[in-house]
Amino acid sequence: MRILFEQHSRIQYLYRAGNTDHTLVFLHGIGSNAVSFECILPLLPNAYNVVAWNAPGYGDSAPVDTLCPTAKDYAERLRAFLTALHIDQAVILGHSLGTLIGAKFTQMYPRMVQQLFLVACACGYQWHKGMPLPASVQSRIDDVQSMPPEKFAKLRARNLVWDTTHNPDVIHSVETQMAKINPDGYVQASKMLASGDLVTTMGSIRVPTQFIIGDKDTVTPITQTQQALQALPEYKDTITVIKDAGHAIYQQQPQPFVNAVLQKILIKQENTI
Repeated sequence: MRILFEQHSRIQYLYRAGNTDHTLVFLHGIGSNAVSFECILPLLPNAYNVVAWNAPGYGDSAPVDTLCPTAKDYAERLRAFLTALHIDQAVILGHSLGTLIGAKFTQMYPRMVQQLFLVACACGYQWHKGMPLPASVQSRIDDVQSMPPEKFAKLRARNLVWDTTHNPDVIHSVETQMAKINPDGYVQASKMLASGDLVTTMGSIRVPTQFIIGDKDTVTPITQTQQALQALPEYKDTITVIKDAGHAIYQQQPQPFVNAVLQKILIKQENTI
């Protein structure tokens, strides 16, 4: 297995080639990056091409061109990125903040999405420019602008992992990636989270959609996933709940997470592993 870090269309991304033309695209959360998905790459069937981007403003990816972006801005960048890679259709898998981007992309460009997976749904706060930012979003911005990256990561990473005492390796992994965030990109992403409205977006999605959540997730509790599911006009299904997983679900429980995806994925391949 060869894993490459490349840059295309002003986006840095992690890429693993598969042996078919089917592609899985992973969209990370607000305090993460593409490297966080490395732990699941060996577990995914070889049939699938795998792309995990560094969202605009993360790593060496160019930021969006506005101080107060919306999910639409990120979705447009995702379309330009996938088009530049000649990816006409893909399975989109968004985690946390990535659910807002993945859902908006699916709403705007449904023909490019074979299936949508929303993992640890972040519903957003329906904030509008000119209003005071939600307190939780403002605290994110204050912290990232006032603290060294390592201190910021240590403060926030532990909330993403269940049973921190017995999962020091997961804590270390989450902290390491969070310490690499670009503060300016994080501030933009925080404002996108504030303006996000996942439930309204879901109301116009007619692409097959699946939901995954960790049973110990206190950052985006299951109620948010339930709201997103209930807003779907069709393709309703049960939520896959992964045991003993916090918000950093695919890092804390990589094999159960991959099993959940493969169980629900509509693109079935023979001899894939």
